[in-house]
Amino acid sequence: MDTDVYWWEKPKTYRLPEDTLNGTYTVRMEVNTGPYQGTLREEDFFGVGPPDETPPTGTVVINDDDTYTNSVHVELDLTYSDATSGVDKVRYSNDGVWDTEPWESPLDTKAWDLASGDGLKTVYYEVRDNALNTATFQDTIILDARALTVTSPNGGEGWVGGTTHTLTWASTGSPGAYVKIELLKAGVVKKVISSKAANTGSYSWVIPSTQALGADYKIRITSTTNKAITDSSDAYFAIIAEELTVTSPNGGEGWVGGTTHAVNWTSTGNPLAKVKIELVKAGVVKKVISSSAVNSGSFNWAIPATQALGADYRIRITSTTKPAGGSAATDSSDAFSVIAEVVVVTSPNGGESWIGGTTHAITWTSTGNPLAKVKIELLKAGVVKKVISSSAVNSCSFNWAIPATQALGADYSVRITSTTKPAGGSAATDSSDAFSVIP
Repeated sequence: MDTDVYWWEKPKTYRLPEDTLNGTYTVRMEVNTGPYQGTLREEDFFGVGPPDETPPTGTVVINDDDTYTNSVHVELDLTYSDATSGVDKVRYSNDGVWDTEPWESPLDTKAWDLASGDGLKTVYYEVRDNALNTATFQDTIILDARALTVTSPNGGEGWVGGTTHTLTWASTGSPGAYVKIELLKAGVVKKVISSKAANTGSYSWVIPSTQALGADYKIRITSTTNKAITDSSDAYFAIIAEELTVTSPNGGEGWVGGTTHAVNWTSTGNPLAKVKIELVKAGVVKKVISSSAVNSGSFNWAIPATQALGADYRIRITSTTKPAGGSAATDSSDAFSVIAEVVVVTSPNGGESWIGGTTHAITWTSTGNPLAKVKIELLKAGVVKKVISSSAVNSCSFNWAIPATQALGADYSVRITSTTKPAGGSAATDSSDAFSVIP
């Protein structure tokens, strides 16, 4: 067989006829890889029509078209379009000089850092289409790194009319020697507290006793030399008629079911006549102790003997009247416990000197709902040295025969603990003050 004879043509250039219609065409090519080797087939598409010489379109907007910014960190809102060949890539610049700036895939928004230093800043945005046409767009913003920041009140405070509070703020750079301080309600200026206060970072404001109540107030601080340098409280604070503060219980107490305790509070400002007192457990109201107690600052609460035990109780006190335009004053205590009993060691209880080899009565009191048994321990320097009795009858007295060999020392104490931990509560316990074991 003559292997030098092929019917395949050598590669060549093809020219389209001048009357070829505009449109999309397919080119298909087969390549012979040699005798008995088979062929490779490739194809591609191309368009016929006038060249794309129209540049793409686009826009760039800095920080929602703000005039000023006090930070070099800004956000760009971007558009890009090319109806003929489509958008290929985009790039960004702070100086409009396109040398090392990389081409990137187009985005709708982009975080960008302005050039440092105060003044007018320009961001340049170049768009390139698939025919390599380019177009540049730009936007400007004034960078002024000087700033004022309100720090108090900054949201959530409740201030009573007729009292004095300190307004505070921080300055960045040199925003000027003086500031204007305004009181805003629902975004509207209600009072110019000071038209020219020294920019010291604080100002004592005497809230008028006649100030309208409300929970939608803010403080605004503005430079008197550049009104663009300004800041307001982050969130609303309230001007209220009175302020309530629970003082007892207020955290850590253990009150026994079946006993009576005074619930105490203070009321400042313009106290209203009545308050509601609630018992809250784990954030849920369990009992309305009084729906309309006289706002006298104290109320005697007889804790039911059947009150569920627990260490997550709180007392909440709330004015029964909500002032017009304001919110009812309220406060809650920190967590306290309702317990089954209270054990108090009465002897020894500090300063006694007991001789080894002698017998002494350990005594205690147990109030509330005493449990049947107690554990009695001897401690030295806070460390248990002996369990005197692991299950003594809770009779409030136990005769202890001190071993003649008991080590001497002046840092002994006796601890008495209920042997049963009530459901939902903690075991009652108490320790004496230090006593001595002597020869």
